[in-house]
Amino acid sequence: MTSGTSRRPDRAARTARPEREHVLFVHAHPDDESIVTGGTIARLVRDGVPVTVLTCTRGERGDVIPDELRHLEGDLRALADHRETELADAMAALGVTDHRFLGDPDARWKGLEPRRYVDSGMEWGDEGVPVALRPLDPDSLCAGDEADEARDVLAVIADTDATSVITYDDHGGYGHPDHVRTHVIATWAAEEAGIPAYLITTTASSAREAHELVAARGRFPAPEADPAGTLVLADDQVDLAVDASEVLDAKIRAIAAHRTQTVVDGDQFALSHGIGAPIAPVELFRLHRPAGAAAADGT
Repeated sequence: MTSGTSRRPDRAARTARPEREHVLFVHAHPDDESIVTGGTIARLVRDGVPVTVLTCTRGERGDVIPDELRHLEGDLRALADHRETELADAMAALGVTDHRFLGDPDARWKGLEPRRYVDSGMEWGDEGVPVALRPLDPDSLCAGDEADEARDVLAVIADTDATSVITYDDHGGYGHPDHVRTHVIATWAAEEAGIPAYLITTTASSAREAHELVAARGRFPAPEADPAGTLVLADDQVDLAVDASEVLDAKIRAIAAHRTQTVVDGDQFALSHGIGAPIAPVELFRLHRPAGAAAADGT
């Protein structure tokens, strides 16, 4: 956690790991779960592995793509309500039966009153890095107490007997402050529970392949072939690659369920910025290594 956080989740929450695997996915906004981990979720469900999806906010400050739904943009409650229905449809497409919102009674640390965490929004800060929308909404995820939010994640780990957590890397994928906060609280909770966390990642080769595939079809503008080095890893730094090709249709349907956020064309899609991306049949992860922990090779 960041310096200045005075409270830590109770280490007594740690319990012996159950024999049966149970994977907890922790995401910032509706649609993230489908776009970057939909294939892994669908494959686990198909293989009979229990899955819980925990979403930190309802994406209240997201852009809205379809003209017929544009009236929702800027109306935080109306857009939140609508995105809840989209998320429910996505969960059905992926086969998920246990979805929770951070801060709700089933995802809240014991003794804390339920809290509704709101999308923090994003803008560019003075140093050219993404920051939460200013002035900061006091109900937003980024305005919340990190320790309380980590406790909420820890409560779900304890309630589900989760054996591993999947969430974003320390850059939040692309830097959205809610994604970065989600990384912090999810990995901290996993450390406290004594279970591994796997971080969603992209490699330089997969980024080049995405550029080539989108450019070849020509439906959407292609993403950068060589993203900034901090956003990608070398292929040999990937710890886990999940082949979701057999359940790709479920992932496509889940992404398409988020109509306010996505435009889907076969096995490619775009968000409100219009840049295309393949709907990846393989999802890549690296193992989270707590500060001070050495990798298996000693590096």
